[in-house]
Amino acid sequence: MQPLHKLWRMPLVGLLLLLSLAPPMPVAASGPSWQWIGPDGGIIYALAMHPTTPTTLYAASEDHMLYKSTDGGATWSGVNLAGSTTVALTSLAIDPQTPTTVYAGSGGGQVHKSTDGGATWSRVSLPLADVNALAIHPQTPTTIYAALKRVGTFGGGAGGVYKSTDGGATWNDTSTGLPGSGTGRFVHALAMQLDAPDTLYAGTHDGVYKTTNGGASWSAVNGGLPSGQRVINAIVVHPQTPQALYAATDGGRIFKSSDGGLNWSGVYTATGDRFYALALDPQTPTTVYAGTRSSGILKSTDAGVTWSPANTSLPNTTVRSLAINPQASATLYAGTHLGVYKSTNSGSSWSASSEGINTLDIRALAVDPQTPTTLYVAAEGSGIFKSSDAGANWSPVTAGLNNLYLSFEALAVAPSAPATLYVGGVSGGVQKSTDGGASWSAVNTGFPSGVRVYALAVHPQNADIVYAGTNVGGTTAKVFKTTDGGASWSEANTGITVGEYVTALAIAPNAQDTIYAAVSGRVYKSTDSAANWSALNNGFTLGVSISALAIDPQAPAALYAAVPGAGVLKSTNGGASWSQVNAGLPSSPGLGINAADIAINPQSPTMLYASVFGSGVYRSTNGGTSWSPLNDGLSGPNARKVWTLAINPQAPETVYAGTYGNGVFVLRSSGVSPDHRQLFLPMVLRGQ
Repeated sequence: MQPLHKLWRMPLVGLLLLLSLAPPMPVAASGPSWQWIGPDGGIIYALAMHPTTPTTLYAASEDHMLYKSTDGGATWSGVNLAGSTTVALTSLAIDPQTPTTVYAGSGGGQVHKSTDGGATWSRVSLPLADVNALAIHPQTPTTIYAALKRVGTFGGGAGGVYKSTDGGATWNDTSTGLPGSGTGRFVHALAMQLDAPDTLYAGTHDGVYKTTNGGASWSAVNGGLPSGQRVINAIVVHPQTPQALYAATDGGRIFKSSDGGLNWSGVYTATGDRFYALALDPQTPTTVYAGTRSSGILKSTDAGVTWSPANTSLPNTTVRSLAINPQASATLYAGTHLGVYKSTNSGSSWSASSEGINTLDIRALAVDPQTPTTLYVAAEGSGIFKSSDAGANWSPVTAGLNNLYLSFEALAVAPSAPATLYVGGVSGGVQKSTDGGASWSAVNTGFPSGVRVYALAVHPQNADIVYAGTNVGGTTAKVFKTTDGGASWSEANTGITVGEYVTALAIAPNAQDTIYAAVSGRVYKSTDSAANWSALNNGFTLGVSISALAIDPQAPAALYAAVPGAGVLKSTNGGASWSQVNAGLPSSPGLGINAADIAINPQSPTMLYASVFGSGVYRSTNGGTSWSPLNDGLSGPNARKVWTLAINPQAPETVYAGTYGNGVFVLRSSGVSPDHRQLFLPMVLRGQ
């Protein structure tokens, strides 16, 4: 069984359908209320700018929300999409003649349409595939093209290019000549020649293809493109010299053609990187911008002959999309994995422009035990954020982080030296900071290649002793240990003989040689600092993933486990036996009690908090004997999907909840917010 975060991802559409059948959860009638505290931001896949009022922009997010700004990106508000699900919004297009008409493409084969500037939406379903790009005919804007990449994990849908001639009401497959067939077609990018809009270029998994008859037929235009550099993620056409094109590849290359794609030459190589976005300055088209996975933004001012970074004040992040003000091209926007960034000086410097965008998927929360106003969160695909004022303000702390475009699953602050942090994820092993997140470095000596880290535990009194719960090779669960702060790791797995994933670790606070590990539905215990392990399975259904373990700090023989589908289990004898303690916890049809995390009040440990994914947070005041909902204020399309919990150890009436797609909420007994920001969290409207 896979870890909880992976369980919820496969299949996500089915999960959402099941959750939609769940009865409404009761909400506590009185008491403290949760308040959203950020961070602003999230993964932005696409940007679109109003052609005549460029202070109006749209941003398409990874967690299905569409955002709109009418003040040049200073603030954003969420826009409801009829029938949207939690698949990503991946493309945007605005009707050039009637800019109140906006189209948004998403994963799952959906194109959404608004005719009133995003106030209301309708949708049409295409074959089950990601809609990676949209292009609108400038003279006949009811003609629209959609680039589709099949979704193999959902059984496959037809990829290719689809065309609508009635404003998106109906679509036809116009893929004749494209590489592959049916479910084997992958089209990542589209570019239209505006002076001859029946001429389009498609970036595919096997190079660039061109049509001159509105998609009736396509032919390859790949001269000069190496066979290993033909996955094309972005294409742009020179607005004044349409025979000039640029294409960017998944293999980290930029190519240029001066003859309509017949011949290409390489103009830049970013070894080990990927390109996701290209943009030409509409006023000075010899200026080209490129967005990358790991190198930020690159800029050329001589039509691609030379390139240089344009990253001043832009944090280490992935850049997915770029948009340039057509009236004042020194102003441009970048859609990144941290949200939207804006430059008003042609990319010489950048500033965050994401207030109101709230789609971060929080996978881990950590509170500085000595200065608990300092908080850290790990967000899927975005990296690490830090707040030094209890969540009033946040900043990304990603300098030096590797593979931050992937998911970080574990985050730990060293209790004895809280400027020391460790983070682990599905790629990159373990990374470490010794300056409170200001900089990071990989500490992976001793790990096998491809290790995935799902759990971390730091010794309470020695910041150099760390345990890592991992998956190795996709098949084997292993615990690793370092005693030198990550300079070297060694297996500490004796006795753990089965399982694929180590999903949770916990060190007994008063007996620090005692460690518990959750391994693919089993709990293992070591009493000799992980030298040896023994299984503790009485009361568990083997094969069920365990998402969290918690130890009573005052009575360390009392343990709790959060188990997706089975709820909360408790042991009062050091793990020798377990029983369910679920009275009052909600069950969803087909899913059971999907407990995701559990947190214990360190000063009054009979007070517990449990997150039940999709249903919010529940509290027990009697050691788990009974639970009651604690969800007032958890409002928003994903606010009840709580992955992770953390408690202020010095003021344990303060509880933090990290959500799937709605950032972080805080519960304070006083109910006082750290600031007075308002969050617009719309309902999700379901289409007919």
